[in-house]
Amino acid sequence: YAWSHAIDDVALEFSGGDAGPSPQDPRFPRNDRSNSIIDQRQRLTLSYLWIFPFGKGQHFLNHGGISNFVLGGWQTNGILLTQTGLYFSPVLNTSTTNTGTSSRPNQTGPVTYPKTLTNWFSPSAFSSPAISTYGNAGRNSLIGPGRTNFDVSLLKTFPVHEAMNFQFRFEAFNVFNHTQFGYPNATIGISQ
Repeated sequence: YAWSHAIDDVALEFSGGDAGPSPQDPRFPRNDRSNSIIDQRQRLTLSYLWIFPFGKGQHFLNHGGISNFVLGGWQTNGILLTQTGLYFSPVLNTSTTNTGTSSRPNQTGPVTYPKTLTNWFSPSAFSSPAISTYGNAGRNSLIGPGRTNFDVSLLKTFPVHEAMNFQFRFEAFNVFNHTQFGYPNATIGISQ
């Protein structure tokens, strides 16, 4: 398990939720100090490996023969990963600052997260600021979708001779078919 908090005051170069590569107001870059686009608050990774207790060298049916061939040498592995979403910035569909950069809206109420395909966050919590003014919505103030993934494998090892084995392996990724969403549309005035 990891808890972390990354804070910065500049946009990173890779794509994502930051509103432009420069501060909203170049005169006051410290006003853009906020959660980083790589701020991942919580991440849990669990893994397991279980060797079935059957067959040669194990607790049950350890006398060799056909039972060892059929039931011995099996193991299962799994990895569970679950993490919170990354942060991103709300932006306006048109610039109000007259600076040639993207503009952030005014936040007029609490942001709720209905988390539907067409409406990840409540756009009604934002409005356009007056022309030639900056919005008060914070940089990277919205939280994107988290991620959960569970991968498993089942395998059996067949000894060929002392220094050689043959392995049958079955692997399944994202077993429970959790949808892995990217960033939602953060542009106010357009459906998320």
